[in-house]
Amino acid sequence: QALAQHGETAEEAGDFALTPEMTTWLRRLTKEHNRKDHTAMAADLRLMACDLLANAERRIRDLHLEDALIRAYRVLELVGQIRLFAHGYDSAALPADDEVIQRLRKKWKRKGSNDFDAGKNNTLIASRLQVARLVKELGDPLGEKLLDFDKDPAMQVRNRNESVLVHGFEATAPPEEAPLRDVLDQLEQLLREDDSQATKRLHTARSLSFAISRPSAEP
Repeated sequence: QALAQHGETAEEAGDFALTPEMTTWLRRLTKEHNRKDHTAMAADLRLMACDLLANAERRIRDLHLEDALIRAYRVLELVGQIRLFAHGYDSAALPADDEVIQRLRKKWKRKGSNDFDAGKNNTLIASRLQVARLVKELGDPLGEKLLDFDKDPAMQVRNRNESVLVHGFEATAPPEEAPLRDVLDQLEQLLREDDSQATKRLHTARSLSFAISRPSAEP
């Protein structure tokens, strides 16, 4: 609705004019989600993940590394949620009586691992790491790759809640751009493995950069 009411012509907007492709993209991103429709949720979150990845790239470009790290973490989390929705599961409402869920809980109990949190109406809630483990338990090849991110020091996933942008008091992102760019490259590969349309979606998401090149200062 806001897009339709901005009132500017393409000529008035200049370099900031939205193409039809951009407008369609933004409308799809802002539509209301139906969590009970797992197939639709997987499709919606695939767009969101691509958009956040492109956004994280722009944060690195502008040297907002802590912002980039938080967005990268969310993309990683989204990939796991996407894979679960694709398998017919909602990470915030897992059926406690499901055979796969029960099997995984028994494994965790034997190992002394943390159980799912309790949800409403005999459902369970999974953390990001538990989502990755469930994806693996379902035989999904991306499950192991999601778990591998916990071994990447640049991702700092275990320290994410300690970020000044979440619950902490200090920055937790790497001090240099390169490790974060490597993380985003790995996340992009995950998106491509999950979705054959990821390349096209990323192209659209990246086109909304609207970066303005500034002339260098006079010596």
